[in-house]
Amino acid sequence: MLHLVRTIFFFLLIFSLNAQAEVAGRLRLGEDYFFKNQSPPVKRDETSLVAELEYKAQLSESTIFRFQPHVRTSSAPLIVQSPVDGDLRDTQLAYKRGSVDLAVGSFVKVWEGTDGLNPMDLASMKNFRDPLSAENLSSYGMTLGSDHGFFSWDVLYVPFQTPSRLPGENSPWFPRRINLPLQTDQQVLLLPDQPVYQALGRQERNNALKNNAGARIQLHGESVDFSLAGFDGAAQTPFLSYEVDSAVVDAGTPIVIQASNPIGLRSTDYRRRSAGMAFSWTHDTWIFRVAARDDRTTSDDPNLPIWSRQSVTGLEKTFVIRDQSVVFLLQWAYGDKPQTNGLISSTDLFQRAILYGFRWPWSETLLFNYSGFWDTRGSSYFNRFGFVKKISDAWSFDLGADTFRGPPNSLIGIWGDQNRVTSGLMYQF
Repeated sequence: MLHLVRTIFFFLLIFSLNAQAEVAGRLRLGEDYFFKNQSPPVKRDETSLVAELEYKAQLSESTIFRFQPHVRTSSAPLIVQSPVDGDLRDTQLAYKRGSVDLAVGSFVKVWEGTDGLNPMDLASMKNFRDPLSAENLSSYGMTLGSDHGFFSWDVLYVPFQTPSRLPGENSPWFPRRINLPLQTDQQVLLLPDQPVYQALGRQERNNALKNNAGARIQLHGESVDFSLAGFDGAAQTPFLSYEVDSAVVDAGTPIVIQASNPIGLRSTDYRRRSAGMAFSWTHDTWIFRVAARDDRTTSDDPNLPIWSRQSVTGLEKTFVIRDQSVVFLLQWAYGDKPQTNGLISSTDLFQRAILYGFRWPWSETLLFNYSGFWDTRGSSYFNRFGFVKKISDAWSFDLGADTFRGPPNSLIGIWGDQNRVTSGLMYQF
């Protein structure tokens, strides 16, 4: 089915070459360097090249064809669990008549809520190549919407969903030191002295990747916006579980089991129904935002998370410093979900967390940015520093650093060896 869709859009691209078209794009050559040597087979540095193209052709007064391929290559193989680390973003045939918009093809649908961590983002699948810089992946299907000024609505249908993408076996983010549920009241699991982890095949429960659908309604006021949304389809974060070959060491209570290498990590795509809401209020240079979601698993697999909740409340303030608009952000994230036998995921970081950051244009050619969060449950921190220097209209350079600090048994503590420096040279046309 996806091959047919790609073939159709290839012919549309050829056909549109004679139409009035706009072309833009960017190339970014990046380098990541870790402060510490990584566990084999991970290299201490990685060079990447990201290429993006935006092609837009006006086929008629009401019809537009867009072609937006995005691909990332790396100096290290198996950085992500996918043969090609890329997608088609908003590659689609779009039709507009009056207030109604229809698009068929590839699209990224992110509903507005809060900046950064956004509970209203119910429908987009994710690329977790770098879990703390997750990217949106495109889905193949159709969207329909209408905007009446004070009221708007949109719906989407995805017959075959794009599965979220996970770190590969050569990625520094592959869970080599993850906290397995080693002990319960009934069982104690003993790991090998030097555990070796291996990615196993992917599973799908309850046709999670088929016939995904969602809808949203919005009310717009002069300074207030309110929206409600729902989605039925694949979970954005697959359920991660472990599989081991083991032998009973002690048959008492609790039973003691010795695991042997390799320890298999299994990812499962499962279906869920999600509801979300968002509210924003703007007053002068202040913006107050709140967003929340509730997820319910529709599969009867007892190992899957039955439900989860996430909310974010945030405040944004804009100051004028050196004739530039500087934006400060402060948020409180609260989440809850039942205990499962799955492995810890990046979403666990935001069950009790404070998020903060700023964006400071120092001049027309220099931008400073900072973001971070404090996981109050795990007493751990993550900080990201960076700047972007515009060299010319086409060229720019960026430099940044990520730091992790937390107890060894926390997820941030596990990622402590991933302290790194990032840099990039970008060309836009």
